[in-house]
Amino acid sequence: MNNVAISKTRRGSVSFALRLAGALGIALGLAVHVEAIAQPYPSKPIKMISAYTAGGLSDTVARGFAEKMAEVLGTQVIVENRPGAGTTLATKSIMASPPDGYTIYCGTTSLVINPALQANAGYDWRSAVMPVALMMSTPFILHTNLNLPAKSARELTDLVKANPGKFSYGSSGNGAVNHMAGELWKSKAGLDITHVPYKGGMPAATDMIGGSIDMMFSAVLEAKPMIDSGKTKGMAVSSAKRIDIMPQLPTLAEALGIPSLVAEFWMGLYVPPGTPQSIIDKLAVTVQKIASDAAFRERFAKQGVTVRSSSTQELKEFMEQEARQWTEIIRANNIKS
Repeated sequence: MNNVAISKTRRGSVSFALRLAGALGIALGLAVHVEAIAQPYPSKPIKMISAYTAGGLSDTVARGFAEKMAEVLGTQVIVENRPGAGTTLATKSIMASPPDGYTIYCGTTSLVINPALQANAGYDWRSAVMPVALMMSTPFILHTNLNLPAKSARELTDLVKANPGKFSYGSSGNGAVNHMAGELWKSKAGLDITHVPYKGGMPAATDMIGGSIDMMFSAVLEAKPMIDSGKTKGMAVSSAKRIDIMPQLPTLAEALGIPSLVAEFWMGLYVPPGTPQSIIDKLAVTVQKIASDAAFRERFAKQGVTVRSSSTQELKEFMEQEARQWTEIIRANNIKS
């Protein structure tokens, strides 16, 4: 009997200890949560994830914004490069980050392209991230080698249309945004043209100059030196408006009379799901303040980049439009990464 009583007493003591530990754990968690809420945001350095390697245009823009955000917010903003898997690696890292505003993400066009392009992308952008504000956009330049007789975007389009299957265009790879630009042109203008994917834009451009392929859509800073030096012929820009850095080039939409023929690489700011709205609002206002800086806009306009801003809702609506356009193009042409 005594042994039974002692056993019950021990079990009761253990049970009480476990309940006490649980209660203390909950209390500690609540205390940390309350403390986090009570602290003004931001109260420590912010990590900004970039999905691209250091030194490229996307990284340069991200670092430009990080520098200005640090000034506006009064805290350090550290850029961390996480390239890989067509930006999916970076996207998944933000999905797994704490929703406290101290890990932010420079997401790009690939956010809406990859789920349609990659069978194993593993995310739906609508639930993977929370949009904050649009940051920038930049078009592509349609240019050709010197062998083609066309002197304008209209002449080039007519030439390709009159010779089904004869011409080719290169890209940075299957599913790259400049590949999507080519497929959009092909679809909207009703063209039969062969896509040749490369591992990067410059190898494709080298082959274009050499005559192995006929044309391509290139990033502005890649195309401009080739056009200016007479190595290639510039035809049009893929944006909705002409760009200051190459004002002589019409837009494709303008040249062909197809308003919806617009393809740009863009970047926006995102945070993990569950981030408090107050933090999202503060970050959105910060981006808007940076975008209103004329010197900052001019700095990137020289690189063919339009600094932009938006409300959170405007970015969501923009992404829905982009997702519809690129998903239709990917499915219609059975494009795989």
